[in-house]
Amino acid sequence: MLITCQMGRLRNDLALPDRLDLLGSPLDDYFRQGSQVDRAAPAIDLRFDTSRQDHSLLPSGEPTTTQSLNAQLELLTGVDRRERGPVSTIGVIFADFHELNVHGHDDRPIFGAMFDVGFAPAHPNIVDSERFWGQPRNGCAVFLKAIAEHRKGEAFDREVLFTTIHELGHVFNLWHLPGTKSFMSSADSFGSNGPPPEEKEYFRFLNGQDPAHQTPFLSRCGDSDFVTPGGSKYGKRGPDGPPGDSAELPLSRARSTSTSETVRLKIDPSKRDFWHFEPIELDIKVSAKKKGSVARIPDAIDPAYESFAIFIDQPDGTRVRYRPTRYLCPHGQMLRIKHGRPFRRDITIFGQSGGYTFNMPGEHTIQAQLRVSKNQTAFSNTVRIVVRPPSRKSGQFRKLEHILTSQDCAINLFYRAAPRDARKRRCLVEAYRNLAGTYGGAYMKYSLAHSLAKLAHVAQRRARAGLISQARELLKACAQSDHLGEIRRRKSLEIDVAIQP
Repeated sequence: MLITCQMGRLRNDLALPDRLDLLGSPLDDYFRQGSQVDRAAPAIDLRFDTSRQDHSLLPSGEPTTTQSLNAQLELLTGVDRRERGPVSTIGVIFADFHELNVHGHDDRPIFGAMFDVGFAPAHPNIVDSERFWGQPRNGCAVFLKAIAEHRKGEAFDREVLFTTIHELGHVFNLWHLPGTKSFMSSADSFGSNGPPPEEKEYFRFLNGQDPAHQTPFLSRCGDSDFVTPGGSKYGKRGPDGPPGDSAELPLSRARSTSTSETVRLKIDPSKRDFWHFEPIELDIKVSAKKKGSVARIPDAIDPAYESFAIFIDQPDGTRVRYRPTRYLCPHGQMLRIKHGRPFRRDITIFGQSGGYTFNMPGEHTIQAQLRVSKNQTAFSNTVRIVVRPPSRKSGQFRKLEHILTSQDCAINLFYRAAPRDARKRRCLVEAYRNLAGTYGGAYMKYSLAHSLAKLAHVAQRRARAGLISQARELLKACAQSDHLGEIRRRKSLEIDVAIQP
């Protein structure tokens, strides 16, 4: 199958790789060889195209976020992501830092990410998590400045191309192969200089009769939606996938694991009775079990990582895994959790890849699972929530629905990414004022404060002071809001300190 891969850059000060050549072989050759079984013709004929490289440029003053990368990918490929079905054009965006690498100095080096379907609010009268952006797996990003902080000289050039192939592997729905040497090894499989060039085994896709090997899977490209970009959702591989595939299963069933002996995992939703469009956060608490102990676990408490999963049992009896809008690879960094000093964070769960998460009124249960080692998994408590049915006769329902499902409000609540346009930001301010004193109003204020802090980080000096002032005013109010809960009040104080001029 002929597939065009558009290569673009996110900012003017970034450059595409000079040569698409890794250890003497063009990048497209690796995909031809990796999709060829026996003497059959290769299933993937990948053609790299740089003619649209500036179509993905982000406007000056706009931060790098998952939402902005999704939007620029559509401009780069020219493919309407709302169209469903396999595609013959994909994209790679060369960006600066992932948004989790705050100011480029996060301890977790994130070199690349693969985009699944993004989040967008559905029509107010339709609760459908797949209505918008119904096309998965059609692009990825490589973060050049993050790589430059960890790789120098030839190691930088090699890492950029290796990461490009690795993330494109995910676009073709490939899975990680821990403990092996291949393009789909995770970053924690090799040392600080990346895959060593003298070990040629790293620079290949695994081939052979073993069901976990990936060349037979790639050889189905063009014939199987489980492989072809734009086909099935990431991780949904059907009969073509490896045995014990973990993408759709609870971690306990995907692998033979026992309950963690070192840490305890607890979850608590910010609200337990709500309409589907209300901003719901899931508070996560990980604590060391044994008195006086220090637990070491992967620093991957995020649904973007394979080792952390949130499962939702719906009113009709089906169990689904929460789907993030981007996927990240293991990086090898560890969290040290002392007894009595738990790790805490929150995760936005009202939206997911495709749209709203809770598209079925009624009682749901939620449980999280964290793989802390090869043989042990931490299982959280199970919490019950109730998703209210639409109440068209209720003035409160109509008001909340009108405000919270508007495009700018919903995007800001989920991505914490406010528009650069000051007039649109004023509309967000007016919206949270209309909800003053309510749960929804408090979360709109909190999300807008986050967004303004992000904008201030990349703004020009003249605009920066005003954005910081606005953000700090909101953050101070959020730090004292009873609606937000302990984690978000504490985060408001931390951000307020971090963005001081």
